[in-house]
Amino acid sequence: MANLSKNQIEFLARNNITFGEVFDATGLRKNEYRKVMKILDKNFAFGVAPCRKYGHTLRTRAGHCIQCDTSKIAYQRRWMDELFIYVAESKTINMIKIGVCSEINGRERNLRGQNYGGTSDWKIIHAKLTKNGGKVEARVHILLKEYFEPTYHIKNQKRIECMETFSCSAQIGINAISEILKNPIEEIAPKK
Repeated sequence: MANLSKNQIEFLARNNITFGEVFDATGLRKNEYRKVMKILDKNFAFGVAPCRKYGHTLRTRAGHCIQCDTSKIAYQRRWMDELFIYVAESKTINMIKIGVCSEINGRERNLRGQNYGGTSDWKIIHAKLTKNGGKVEARVHILLKEYFEPTYHIKNQKRIECMETFSCSAQIGINAISEILKNPIEEIAPKK
């Protein structure tokens, strides 16, 4: 990785990013390096246009600066991880939540404990382990967009918007997951 600076190498090491996850996008436009990175299964690029804020040149495949916002690292990796996709239901607010997690056994307790969406009666009624968990979740959310209804809860005295809640039956959510899982991800990807 000769084109990486010492600071970039140190940043990658601090954030447990291997050289195998990184792609040299020097001389390529964003739409070009994104296509190649997808084929090569690379999560992060260097040698890209500098970010506006500090001039960093380490980005996710989607083009987000990982040095300005390290949360993008986990989000990018989650996109490809093997995760449980689940449907949780709240009778109190008559809504469902479609989400992903790596550990399903404690997820229901976690949702209740954080009062997700302003309620503590979440019950996970369907869960399926799947590859490309983040991709599958995003596609299910797209299928359910007509039912999308954000909710809110308070965390650390801040109002948090919950973007995974839908005003439909649990069966509609389960059917959406089944539809996505039976089709290859590429066939249902949104057009850009």
